[in-house]
Formats: sequence, structure tokens, C-alpha cells
Amino acid sequence: MFVIAAGLAGYAVHVAIASWNQDFLPDAPSFAPRDDFELIVLVLVIAGAVFQTGRKLLAPSAERVLAHDHRAPVVYLRPFDEDCRRVHAQPVGTRIGGPNLETSSSPASLEKVLAQALSRIGPFIAVGMPGDTLAPLGAARLYLSDDNWQAEVEALVRRAAAIVLLPETSEGTRWEIAKVMRWANPRRVLMIVPNPALRPLGYARIRKLSEESMPVALPEALDGQNAFVFDAHHRPTPLRAEKITAKSLEPFVTQVLQLDGASP
Repeated sequence: MFVIAAGLAGYAVHVAIASWNQDFLPDAPSFAPRDDFELIVLVLVIAGAVFQTGRKLLAPSAERVLAHDHRAPVVYLRPFDEDCRRVHAQPVGTRIGGPNLETSSSPASLEKVLAQALSRIGPFIAVGMPGDTLAPLGAARLYLSDDNWQAEVEALVRRAAAIVLLPETSEGTRWEIAKVMRWANPRRVLMIVPNPALRPLGYARIRKLSEESMPVALPEALDGQNAFVFDAHHRPTPLRAEKITAKSLEPFVTQVLQLDGASP
């Protein structure tokens, strides 16, 4: 993104200088911005894609991260579909009548925000999706076989400094919820849920799951919060923010560091 922004800024300067030349230096060679605009945009897009791919190729594995950072990890448990889920700027589907709408979208995953916000606690680790060609940026990936993934995840949960749980109704995530509720200190658990103001059916689905799988169910009504922390008795408390940011997660980070006896 930085490469694209810098390139566009440079292009804007180039256009401004060319316009000044035409106004004050009539004999200067003419310049038509439209002639090469598409080419410049294409080059910038390719440069941005190459830059992102390079960052992914250089991202260390979970084994390497844990070998160099001896703190207890922050374990990110989520459905694999979350890695590729996207948020669309406009409704998706065939439009009948009216003007055409832009169909831009962006990644829905909060992984990069979580990785940055929780780095003070410990290394951010997640189980990698089988078949990954390039792991997304954020958590260091640990790739496990079908034969031993449950034993490995249970071991991670037992030693984790903190656990970020993004629940879903699949069999795998139900198993993860059960293990977290059984083995983890609830004050070390951060649960991310669909924002009920934006995805009411999604929140209702997760709330029903909490009634079936958790000692204390999530509340029925919220004011748009989409994250919970827990007390020692598994009672959920929503974080007072409608968007997940480093600042909104600060109460959770402070709570975990105090449990470890570290300075917040």
C-alpha cells in the first residue's frame, strides 16, 4: 500500500509540474496525463502485489517464532474460512435497474490488528489452513496433520498466555470452545463475535452456540460491541468499542499482563 501511495503522489507531482510548464513555458514538450495513467496504475498495482507477496514469503513459521521468543504464546483459534472472508462495499448480486455500483471489497479478518495489539503479551500463533500456498500476514502459522491437530491445539491452549477465540458452529470450533472453557483461565480469553449492529443473524447464531457450549451464555442484546472478555467465573463482559483496535483491546492486554505479574 505504501508503494502505491508513494507512486500516486509522485505521479500527482509530475502532472502538476507538467501543467506549470504548459502555463509558463509554452515551448516545453506537451504532456497528456491520460496517455500513461493506466500504465502507471497497472505498474503500481503489480508493485503492491509483489511487495505483499514478498512479506508473506518472509514471514517466519510458528516453530521459528517460538524458538526465538520464549514467552507463552497468544493462540488464535478461528474457522479457516475467516482467512479468506471479505467485506463488500455494496450488496453482492445481480442488480436490476438503477446505476451500476462499484463492487470493491476488502479482507474481513482482524488478524493483523490482533497481532499488533496483543504482541505485548506474547507471540501470536495460529494453526495454518491445510493447503495454504502463502499464509496471510498476522499470526505465525503452525501446520498440523489431521492425525494430531487436536493434541497439538490442546497443548497450545494449556500453555497459552492468552487465547483469541473466534467461534463458529463447525465441529472443529465447537471442540475448540469446549477445550478453552475446560483448560484455560477465562480471564485470559478474548472472544470475537459478529457485530450485532451489522450482522444480527451472525451474532444470534453465536449466542445460541454459547448457550450450548459455554458455562455462561453471551447476552441477548448489545449496543454494537463485537468482543468479550471474561471474569474468573466465565461471565462475559463486552468491550466498550464498536470496532476492534489496539486501543479497544488495551483492557484485555492489561488484564493478562497483570495475571502474569508483568507491568501493563
